[in-house]
Amino acid sequence: MEKKEVEEEVETEEKEQKDEELQVEETEEEEEETKEPKFVEEVVEEWVVMNENKPIWARNPKEITDEEYNAFFRVLNKQPHAADPLAHIHFKGEGDANFNAIIYIPSEVTGQLDLGGTAKGWKLYVKRVFVTDNFEHLMPKFLNFLVGVTDSDDLPLNVSREVLQENKLIELIKKRLVRKAIALFQQLAQDEPTKYKDFWELYGQNIKYGIIEDSANRARLSKLLRYWSSKTENQTGLEDYVSRMKTGQDGIYYLGGETKENLASSPLLEKLVKRGYEVLYMVDPIDEYVMFHLDKFDSKYKFINVAKEGWSLPGEDEEEKERIEKELEPFKKWLQSNLKDRIEKVVISDRLTKSPSAILSTAYGYSANMERVLRAQAVQDKRFSSYTGGKRVMEINPRHPIITTLASKIQENAEDPTALDTAELLYDTALLNSGYTLEHPAEFADRIHRMIKLGLNLDPTAEAPELPDPVPEAPKVEEQQHDEL
Repeated sequence: MEKKEVEEEVETEEKEQKDEELQVEETEEEEEETKEPKFVEEVVEEWVVMNENKPIWARNPKEITDEEYNAFFRVLNKQPHAADPLAHIHFKGEGDANFNAIIYIPSEVTGQLDLGGTAKGWKLYVKRVFVTDNFEHLMPKFLNFLVGVTDSDDLPLNVSREVLQENKLIELIKKRLVRKAIALFQQLAQDEPTKYKDFWELYGQNIKYGIIEDSANRARLSKLLRYWSSKTENQTGLEDYVSRMKTGQDGIYYLGGETKENLASSPLLEKLVKRGYEVLYMVDPIDEYVMFHLDKFDSKYKFINVAKEGWSLPGEDEEEKERIEKELEPFKKWLQSNLKDRIEKVVISDRLTKSPSAILSTAYGYSANMERVLRAQAVQDKRFSSYTGGKRVMEINPRHPIITTLASKIQENAEDPTALDTAELLYDTALLNSGYTLEHPAEFADRIHRMIKLGLNLDPTAEAPELPDPVPEAPKVEEQQHDEL
């Protein structure tokens, strides 16, 4: 507001003296006296437009250059030297909630991403008036990396922030913002895969967290997921995986672990890979949590964890499988009897071709990778061992020479100590090979040593000879000098 001086005309009062005794007759020809106007100076206040330019979000996007968008991004982000954003979208929401908005995807992360924090680069305006930049109800936590601005003429301006965040229009605006943000990600993945690769490296964890947090947009977010695969050198999306599925395949196979190199050598993938089925490698701790929330992809392709029981490859010879089951039934019972404290059952494997055995979790149990993730949690309670150390399923390869020879051996003598040692060793090696942690590493080492001795034709009980204890030295006695005597 500005003050300035102006001149205003003031009306003057003319006093006519009348003689009470004289009566003056009015005539039509009476001449009016000409009055000179009088002016005075007064100080007044008025609004002055200091900036006639519209804010960038209220302008037509076709009239705004990329340089202007990038400059405004640095202002919002409070980083004057920040790199240009990966992408942006400028749109106007109409209907139940009218607003203007610009959304930016930063091309770099400053500090560590906080998946549970609020968006720090988002500003809310109401009728062009800045309201707040710390408003957790306008942008969900999994999108807290976005930078942008929202301006609405429908929201009330003269209320507190606490009342504002309970306004129903906020939920409508939030819903539209999230949908537009996801559409921006999808467009980036489709039109600019190189940029999307950078986006995924920066914010892939946020998208996965969004699948857990946002059930309404779970299907949309699932199309943004990227994983390493047994068939591709680079990460692949679920839509591309489905396009490569074999005839008759009704599910998406995946396996979780620490690294893709470890997963590629897992015995659980032997037959799958040999038959040309693709398996996704999930190496992030959050991946298995995501799978708990994703029932199916595109409403028809279920996810199959190959580290669990309860699935089989299509095209198996059921008659041959029944014959093998009947033939190895005594051996299965013997194994289960000797390993009853650690396994729930022994089954003939559909997935092994090279390895003699593998360890799986039950259909509703924790996989090896999930147990590893739970053990790595910062906060654990005393119940941890009760729900991660449960019994497992042991699968055996009926065609492997170790299995066939061991089965023949126990038919001759089920109490053979060598056969018992071999069964224990078979379980431990399968446990390690399947990604689990050894329960008793010292006992495992002792069994390995006994097997080495047998391989060298030594007595399994032979031990290294003990050296005799050293003889203690006699204490040194100082010689007494008797020169003075």
